[in-house]
Amino acid sequence: MHFVEVKTRTNSKFGLPEESISQAKMNHLKKGAEAFLYQYPEWLKVQFDVIAIILKKGEAPEIFVIEDVFF
Repeated sequence: MHFVEVKTRTNSKFGLPEESISQAKMNHLKKGAEAFLYQYPEWLKVQFDVIAIILKKGEAPEIFVIEDVFF
């Protein structure tokens, strides 16, 4: 089971998309995962990932996947 945080930016003026994920946001993701696992304990293995997307007008999106950001 993958729990994924997706962040998108149109430029890097305020940093890369993945840099905008706060500890508070990751804590919310963990709590959501805990609630899910409480209801569905058969899911024994979980993974937390980040997908960072940069959209530039007229260009193909740049997509970066960061796997296993924490346990």
